[in-house]
Amino acid sequence: MAGSLEARRIKVQMKPRYFFRRQQGPALTPEMFVSEDFTARKTTGKLFAQPGKQPATGGSFSLGCVAFIAILLRCECACMAYVPVCKFDIFISYAREDDLDGWVTRFRESLGKKMSGLLGRRFDRNHSIFFDIREIKVGQIWEEVSDAARKSAILVPILSPQYSDSTWCLKETQEFLRGSEYGAKRESCVAPILIVPIDDDDETNLTPHVRNANRFLFLNRQLRTWNLDSDEGQALVHEFGMRLRDLLKALHKKCSPVFLGKGVTESGKTRRKRFQKELESRGFRIIPESLAVVDNVPPTADPVGLLKSLDEAIAAIHFLGGSDAAAMDAAEMSVLTCGGPTILFEPLSEPLNSAERRWLDDFQQKHSRLAEGERSVQYHWVERKSDQELLNILYDLVDRGRPGSSGSQKEESGLALICGKEDMESARQFGTEITLKCTIRVDLPEFLSGPVDRFKIARSWRDYFGRGQAFLFYHGAAERQRLDVIWQAAKDQRPSVPNNWFLAPPKVAVKRKQYPDALWNIDQVVQFLEGVAK
Repeated sequence: MAGSLEARRIKVQMKPRYFFRRQQGPALTPEMFVSEDFTARKTTGKLFAQPGKQPATGGSFSLGCVAFIAILLRCECACMAYVPVCKFDIFISYAREDDLDGWVTRFRESLGKKMSGLLGRRFDRNHSIFFDIREIKVGQIWEEVSDAARKSAILVPILSPQYSDSTWCLKETQEFLRGSEYGAKRESCVAPILIVPIDDDDETNLTPHVRNANRFLFLNRQLRTWNLDSDEGQALVHEFGMRLRDLLKALHKKCSPVFLGKGVTESGKTRRKRFQKELESRGFRIIPESLAVVDNVPPTADPVGLLKSLDEAIAAIHFLGGSDAAAMDAAEMSVLTCGGPTILFEPLSEPLNSAERRWLDDFQQKHSRLAEGERSVQYHWVERKSDQELLNILYDLVDRGRPGSSGSQKEESGLALICGKEDMESARQFGTEITLKCTIRVDLPEFLSGPVDRFKIARSWRDYFGRGQAFLFYHGAAERQRLDVIWQAAKDQRPSVPNNWFLAPPKVAVKRKQYPDALWNIDQVVQFLEGVAK
């Protein structure tokens, strides 16, 4: 066994800027990567050596080590899409037959490079672009693909006769259109390209949203597909990329901006990144994009940029506890400039130092006088709270400040399906059946598809209840007792909304005896919805 492990060892020639660091000890082995901590330092996606230390060269790692390193790098490089709340910015839908010569793959690579240059961030299969290379989409694979389609900002169908005949391409389009609207109607976010001419019969196989969308032609005068290695082909990719850039920027801009001040300590920087990820997952846009505007040290100082960011923000959070003078100056400016609430946050784990305490005393005295005299000052001192408590306070303040905060401004779906996490896939198929029977939008609690945070779940349900014109509770594999709790919460929040229960496998016959008034077939659901429409 030891011999076979030694035979599997490979040489990895380490470049000077790549190395792994761990505490002094015996030579690295595959087992240590599992049992011991080590750190990988990264800048712009690459590992780098600490100043003053020589990196290892010609190091020997086993295949197990290298595999673990690859997994680590993939996790490290994961990031949010450019459009907040989206999982991907671009979803490329194509027929596998069109990539037999590698044209679609080269298109994806060229488009990613162009988009990276246009927006200054990575666009590839792991960053912002979903591009599936698997031929069979069943079970868990299809769940991953359908989830990516629903959570992408833009759909790019690559049109050809093969595409129009593909059942999977049709399903991908349907899943994309069922996703949430991230600042624009979903049908306006379909950007097809045509690489092979299609006839009228092929046109009828396309969904109306794809058929009616403006197409970008990758065909020359002889109606042949452009070679992407040619200058003309690259020019077309660049022009198409600029169209996508403009659409992504418009979607990005429509997200409500929240100002996040800088964290000075290491834990403060980590906290800010965590807050950014959480707020972006809720559809907020984080400003400023560069923290250099917060610094008051030349040449990076940008007071005009700071004022512009604060003036644009609907709310501002400033982190205290180890903060510096620049961070405190930004908080002072925020109270006078930000159009929404300013929150000063002292984390539970980081008490104020003496300089911050003196500054806060002066700050509160000054602004209490302003509140009583010249003007109303909207700031909130959040002291010794957890991160989750701060987020709850922020969401409440933002919701309170919005016009029609009772929920009337939220886009309503025709029907909100309510189910347990274990029934998401069957409920999704059932929703598709409903849309085929009647013209109505059906929503599902997509927040159940990912990891469920018990601190966020109640708020997610409250947000979801605010959208439906009717509720249908899907009683499948989930325990009825758990669904009853959700049913009661929905009834308390919106008692006037029509609601009903639908009985789904398993044990439908048993459930029908227990709940004789519940619906159990699609025709009954259609009748229920027709009654709601009247």
